[in-house]
Amino acid sequence: MSSIEVKIRKLDGELLVYKDQLAKLRPGPGKNAVQQRALRVLKQKKMYEAQIAQLTQQSFNMESAAMMTENLRNTMATVDAMQLANKELRKQYGKVDVDKIEVSTQVMSLLSI
Repeated sequence: MSSIEVKIRKLDGELLVYKDQLAKLRPGPGKNAVQQRALRVLKQKKMYEAQIAQLTQQSFNMESAAMMTENLRNTMATVDAMQLANKELRKQYGKVDVDKIEVSTQVMSLLSI
């Protein structure tokens, strides 16, 4: 992209030269020829600017895709961790005796009276 920017700066310099020439020339074939060259250079400059815009957009799209991929990886890691935690919770709750919880709840209510 920097090589394109260098080309644009070079074209800007040419355009300045043509602008100075046009200011000094009187209307006629000489001035028309300078105007045509200036228009050609201006078209080239616009083409290079369009290329820079396109490259910038492509770069943005690639960065966005990379960020989306990273977010997807993070989401997948979170889901895996939640699944593992769910399995562990099921194991722990499988060891809990509901009758003991009920008895301890009754004992706690008696103690608080």
